[in-house]
Amino acid sequence: MERVRLQRFKESTPEESSATPDMVSRLLEQIGVLKTKNETLMSEHQESLRKYEEKLSQQESQLVLITKDNMSLREQLASRSKESYSSNTDSHITELEQMKGDLGQCRKALADQTKAFVALQKQLNTTEGKVKDLKKAAITDQVEIKSLRSRVQNSDENRTKEQLKCTMRQLEAKHKSEVCDLNSRFQTEFKKHDSQIKQRDASEEKLQNQLRTAEQELESVHQKLSLTVEKNQKIELDLESAREELSGLRDLISRITQAYSVLANSSVSCDKYGRIENMYLSTRFRLFRLERRLADREIIIEQLTDFCKQLSEEKRAIKKFLDDMDSDGKGANLDLSGISDELRDMAFVVDTVTLHMTHLQEENHLKQAECDVLMHMRRLYEEHSNDLLTAYTVSDIETAKLSALQSCMVSYSSHMMEEMCRVNAEKDCMVEELSMKATQITESETKQAALDARLTNQREELRALEAASKKHLQRSQQLAQALYHSQKKEQHLGDEIARLSDDVEDALRYKEAHADLLSEVVALIQRNELAEAEAERLSKFNAEILGHKNPQQKIYYMDRIRSELADAKHELLRSSREREVLAVSAATLQSELALYKSITVPIEHKPIGSRVRVERIGLHSLDLNRLSQEGFAESPRNELS
Repeated sequence: MERVRLQRFKESTPEESSATPDMVSRLLEQIGVLKTKNETLMSEHQESLRKYEEKLSQQESQLVLITKDNMSLREQLASRSKESYSSNTDSHITELEQMKGDLGQCRKALADQTKAFVALQKQLNTTEGKVKDLKKAAITDQVEIKSLRSRVQNSDENRTKEQLKCTMRQLEAKHKSEVCDLNSRFQTEFKKHDSQIKQRDASEEKLQNQLRTAEQELESVHQKLSLTVEKNQKIELDLESAREELSGLRDLISRITQAYSVLANSSVSCDKYGRIENMYLSTRFRLFRLERRLADREIIIEQLTDFCKQLSEEKRAIKKFLDDMDSDGKGANLDLSGISDELRDMAFVVDTVTLHMTHLQEENHLKQAECDVLMHMRRLYEEHSNDLLTAYTVSDIETAKLSALQSCMVSYSSHMMEEMCRVNAEKDCMVEELSMKATQITESETKQAALDARLTNQREELRALEAASKKHLQRSQQLAQALYHSQKKEQHLGDEIARLSDDVEDALRYKEAHADLLSEVVALIQRNELAEAEAERLSKFNAEILGHKNPQQKIYYMDRIRSELADAKHELLRSSREREVLAVSAATLQSELALYKSITVPIEHKPIGSRVRVERIGLHSLDLNRLSQEGFAESPRNELS
């Protein structure tokens, strides 16, 4: 933004700089701010360079240490190889192999360190180039600041000269007007005084009205501010509630995921679940059928009980009737015998019905027992299915574990068999060698003591090598962290470079605008020269008119001047109106053209034109503001022409 303002000040004309004296102080303040920013940037770049140099020195020292360690390891390997040639034992061979492995690891670490050192050197070269570019930019900024200072001084001098010229012209005009209008001035002074008093009263009233309106506007603004504050508080409360709801939703989502994971862990395969569900449905259908049969049997039993009750009531009535008939006489014995036969038949029927009822009740009890057994079996089946599911899952886990253990045991057993074979072979060899080396036991004991001493020394050396490898690891981690920080700084510098490139593009645009303004200033200067020449001609003509002695000729000249002035005013108004109409028509044409060419506007809303639409570049290349400024800049040139 500060560079844009400086560019605008560069593009401003001397007349504009004289019209805005406050801009000079602002520009001086901005120049001071730019100086401080440049100093801070230079200090930061110097610090970053110093840090990079320190890191490079550290890495060089680390590389020197690594090379020294490598040389010492090589010397140790050479000495140990010589010792191994003197004593060809298995322990020395294994130690040599270990030392070779350590040397290979050290070589790998040294290669990694050299790669990191080369990468850091490349980064340092790139950062040095960037720092040089930034220094060049700072130097250019300082040159621009110096040019701006000279521009400010020149603008001050030009402004003072123009003010002096204006004051001289005003004094000359005042002197001429005072000499010419002394007689008429005394008469008009009193009238002006009265009119000024009236104008002062009217202006005071206007000022009071304006103060009242301003106070009312202030009150309305305070009310609006209070309303906006309340709205902001409400919005903050809504935001807090929304955040709480969001946290609750997140908790709910976490619970749902936990429940889903639990459900996924405790789920059963689809085939087992389908079989269990089919069996459950079949048992449900069987239970439903048995319940239907049981309900039918219960209805039959209720009907039989009602029939038995009716028979018992009829039997009681018959007994009462028989008791009554016993008292009547013996003549009814024949009837009674027939009735007794009927009663016997009825009793037989009742007995058969009761037997059937008992049979049905027993069957009902059996069916109820079957239903209870089936319900119990269903419950047991469900419990058994759940137990089976858990057992299946546990068995799957156990089988996986057992398979893993089995594979481990097989591999271990094969390894043990190989070791047993190797041990047996070694045992045979050792038995053969023991008979041969019985004489060499005393010599081997002395050699063993020397070897033990060497082993202790080698263990100490191995510990030292391990400590050195740990140090190398720590150094590599530090280098990785330094690389990470340097990459971050490089990204920051890239962002700054992009921002500076954007500022350069803005400066180029402002340069183009400055060229347009300069062309407009040239046109205005030409118009001013023409106006000054016309004013000189008119002043000469006016002097001739005033010095003329013939009053009729003077009147003729005055009428001629008035008519010419009226014609000039008319032409000026007409040209200004034509210019406004042309500007409006150009703006409408530009908007129609943008609508016609734009991709976002649908086809229905596009204006119908006689031209064929062709492929084009995007709208970002069409700068409407620049085109409108060029149109307005060309209009005064056309007037001058």
